[in-house]
Amino acid sequence: MKKKYQNKLYMLLSISLMVIGFNVGLNYFNVSASNTTYNKPYHAKKVLYHIKYNYYKAPNQQHKVSSAKHDYKKKFKLTRIAKSSPKVTYVKTKKGWINHNAFAQWVTGFGHMNYSMQVSGHNADLYNQPKNTKGYRKLATTESLGLLNKWVTVNGRAETNAKKGYYRFNYDGQNYYIAGKYLKFNLNGLTGNNYKIEKAFKAGYKFYGKSPYAWGKGRTLSSVKAHHFDCSSFVHYIYSKAGIHLGSMSNATTFSLRNMGKPVNYKHMKRGDIFFFNDKSEGAFCHVGFYLGNGLFMHDSPSADTGGVGISSLKDPHWSSRFNHTVRRIVY
Repeated sequence: MKKKYQNKLYMLLSISLMVIGFNVGLNYFNVSASNTTYNKPYHAKKVLYHIKYNYYKAPNQQHKVSSAKHDYKKKFKLTRIAKSSPKVTYVKTKKGWINHNAFAQWVTGFGHMNYSMQVSGHNADLYNQPKNTKGYRKLATTESLGLLNKWVTVNGRAETNAKKGYYRFNYDGQNYYIAGKYLKFNLNGLTGNNYKIEKAFKAGYKFYGKSPYAWGKGRTLSSVKAHHFDCSSFVHYIYSKAGIHLGSMSNATTFSLRNMGKPVNYKHMKRGDIFFFNDKSEGAFCHVGFYLGNGLFMHDSPSADTGGVGISSLKDPHWSSRFNHTVRRIVY
């Protein structure tokens, strides 16, 4: 081969290598800039809770579009999901891409418990921590573990900022979290011997999980017939079914109930006593419950696991922190 052709060949080869190297380098730069390992369709609607995050044009923490500081508790439609460096997941909204942790809930309170509870949820999901909190993942279902209608020992209850309650129980050495609405307390050992109290309890318990909280309801015959109550009208109703009238039905309030019966030291509370709660946003004596024993009480509240007539525990910090220690004994 003549020397001039060899030189041309070397030159062409050198140029080709330079072009290939440039393209590889460019691709490497582009990949490094976003390092997106996947970008695929995603269909979900979620509420934004963390306002410290920003929106971006692409899932790579570059080219900020705006801040989420004004979007607290706003619901977004999420259309795409992408994984970006350093192992950060982004979701796409109408405002741009944002870290998916912006939609994570967090635990606002945890109370240690020791209750026997029955699993009532068919194929309910079980998690390593409360659903929708950062790092949560599904571990199993009540069906996969064969737990439906079985009794488990609950060792704690967590509540999220979205007012969702989750009970923690241990099964075969593994802790699981389950939504509170899928468990029922064991009440068999709490039955008393006072006829009127037991009649009031039975009148209320028949609405367990069947009567959503309805503020202002339960004070007319039509709303009572429709099984619509709030906390004070519920207590008024169940005692009226036991033949005990706590004032006018139309005027039943927590403030009227706090003067009924006789006062009792909270340390000596017994089954059938009614007791009261305060709340920073709702004020003093904003809620009332019917005590069952063993720290459990029946009430009508949107914060109950049932969203209405249900049973809760004073070992739950949501309730223990609000209990104002005012107790009234109705039957004595």
